[in-house]
Amino acid sequence: MNRKNAWKAMGLGLALLLVTGAAWAGGPGDGGCRCGMGMGHGPGMGQGRGPGAGLGLRMQERLGLDEAQQKQVEALRADHQKAVEPARAKLDALRAEMQALWQAERPDRGAILAKQDEMEKQRALLREARVDLRLSIQKLLTPEQRAKAAELQKDRPGRGKFGRGKHGRGGHAGCPYAGAGD
Repeated sequence: MNRKNAWKAMGLGLALLLVTGAAWAGGPGDGGCRCGMGMGHGPGMGQGRGPGAGLGLRMQERLGLDEAQQKQVEALRADHQKAVEPARAKLDALRAEMQALWQAERPDRGAILAKQDEMEKQRALLREARVDLRLSIQKLLTPEQRAKAAELQKDRPGRGKFGRGKHGRGGHAGCPYAGAGD
């Protein structure tokens, strides 16, 4: 291989390394996937931002929540959103910092692992808040509604042996973090 081709190969390898490093920098629900799992961006049973966080409107209808229950769920949801916004903002900032670490000329393994630990702490806070929200909502349900909710959850499409199959209904087949947010 002559020098010119060697330089081209090295440049291509470096570009590939930077692109893949940036894609993997964010961790679950990040990178190229942007599927919104975990404390994600989509509707659903406690999945995060958006009107369905905590107990989706369709689920409320299926369970037959009365008007008072619906208002209580909405209040819990609003309080949850307000409470977790600082942790979400911190996680977003950490994602940007992680991406910068990966894009450095010589990525520092120690700094990347430390940043990854910081990100996991933020994710743990968000998961804990989601558990608290779901438990608070369950307390509002009658025993019959709780039983029906459990039955409906069991029958949801995309559920496999280990929880969500390939991010539930929509796919994202190659993402290693499928179901990480449940």
